Amino acid sequence: MPVLSAVLTISNQPAARTAVLDQLAATPGVTVGEIADDVRVPVVLDTDTRAADKALWTQVSTLPGVLHVELVFADFSDLDTGEPPPPRGRRNTPLLPPSPTSTP
Repeated sequence: MPVLSAVLTISNQPAARTAVLDQLAATPGVTVGEIADDVRVPVVLDTDTRAADKALWTQVSTLPGVLHVELVFADFSDLDTGEPPPPRGRRNTPLLPPSPTSTP
């Protein structure tokens, strides 16, 4: 089950702010965290599938009054795709093959 956490920057206009917060609270799969200031809202998106995760991300990020979305954390570890996980980080693979060694 994909779980994402993000911080939304929302409009500081009172009517738009209230509308966004009401829509977020009414959206299944969205948990709204404690609001630290007037425009930054922490949220957690919790869905059953990767497709549902993408749809919910799009829905939340395109709500009227949402100005910016910052991804904080994403966990897809319990999804079994039947494929090995992608490599993490940078590999220590040289960009060019090693030069031939010279013999004296």
